[in-house]
Amino acid sequence: MHLPYSALTWLAAAQSVVGAPTTSHVEHERRNASPHSVWKRHSRPQAHEKIPLRIGLKQQNLENADLFIQDVSDPFSPNFGKHWSAAKVAEVFAPKQESRDGVVAWLTEHGIDMRRIGHSVGNNWVELNATIGEAESLLQTKYHYYKHQNTDAYRLSCDSYGVPGHLKENIDMIMPTVQLDGLEPIKNARPAVQAPSPITGLSGIKNCSALITIECLRALYGFPAGSKNHTGNKMGIAEWADYLYYPDLDPYFANWTSPKIPQGTRPEFISIDGGKPSNLTVAQAEEVIESALDFQTAYSIIWPQQTRLYQNGDSVNVDSVGTFNIFLDALDASYCTYQGGDQPYVDPAYPDPNEGGYTGPLQCGGAPRSNVISISYGQIEAALPRYYQQRQCHEWMKLALQGTTVVVSSGDSGVANPYNAG
Repeated sequence: MHLPYSALTWLAAAQSVVGAPTTSHVEHERRNASPHSVWKRHSRPQAHEKIPLRIGLKQQNLENADLFIQDVSDPFSPNFGKHWSAAKVAEVFAPKQESRDGVVAWLTEHGIDMRRIGHSVGNNWVELNATIGEAESLLQTKYHYYKHQNTDAYRLSCDSYGVPGHLKENIDMIMPTVQLDGLEPIKNARPAVQAPSPITGLSGIKNCSALITIECLRALYGFPAGSKNHTGNKMGIAEWADYLYYPDLDPYFANWTSPKIPQGTRPEFISIDGGKPSNLTVAQAEEVIESALDFQTAYSIIWPQQTRLYQNGDSVNVDSVGTFNIFLDALDASYCTYQGGDQPYVDPAYPDPNEGGYTGPLQCGGAPRSNVISISYGQIEAALPRYYQQRQCHEWMKLALQGTTVVVSSGDSGVANPYNAG
């Protein structure tokens, strides 16, 4: 683990806190809802078992985020279009030094050797491998194993946890704690196989109430057929556990686009953490339906502008399609933490320990960033901790400051997405 500050600096901070009156713990986070019915409390872990404990530090200037975005996005602002660099984003929102000092002092006061304490790449996380006994003492909580009734998978979790009162405003969240699920982003429910439509006209605007065509979309939203293609300005579309089968594109281009899109048109393919192109096997398994819908619709709207496919995760690790964090890691290296993955028990860890999984490291930055990114997935909000989701929302905000617009679907069941909540 990277220790950017000298041991003497941390000792001084620790001694100053040890000498002060000890502040009693206050509750920091509690699971917002009861565990889903598929999760049953199973057993207590042994005190000597080790977990990767990650303490997220609260960032500065988040209260000014709306003003910052308006400053660069309002056409009447003198800073309109002057998007921020990644370095400026990191500098403006970095946690305060006293936040890091206070958390490290708290850990050392509880007997944690400073050589065990590390920091994430962006200094947003304090990290250590702790025993269950140490974690329970630090957080004044009790951990239990929960068993998933359908898969026999286990999760380590607690119902709530506390932190010293004087540190509550310095700590964003701590992992692993109240979260249970490593969640798959849920597409809109897989379309049921329907009988052949009696509608024979698959173009025009005569049947828009029953069948949406590109002409229907243009009439409904009032936009013309595209005519511009700015080099390098590719619309990004992110996919998880569903794949774009290229042979599906050409018949669509030939029969249902206006103006016609040339045969052989393909998106730029970006693999993130072992993401693979589609093949006949996944097509026959019907794991290609949603991606086809995404790209056929996008091409119809923006052609001759080009597209970019972000294929996320190896789809072997049950959590490798778990959240949006691996996508954000690949777009913005400052969001990424090297040791232990993002959030234990929620986000996937790479290299993937499962058979046939991706053996490379978690991708930290390096993926090209589109100016506009479309995501047709949602997460089950009630199953994820509030602080975890807030922190993720902050990252979307930082992308906006750097000039990226992200459009996300609301889903068939609304933005909270209770569908398949187990």
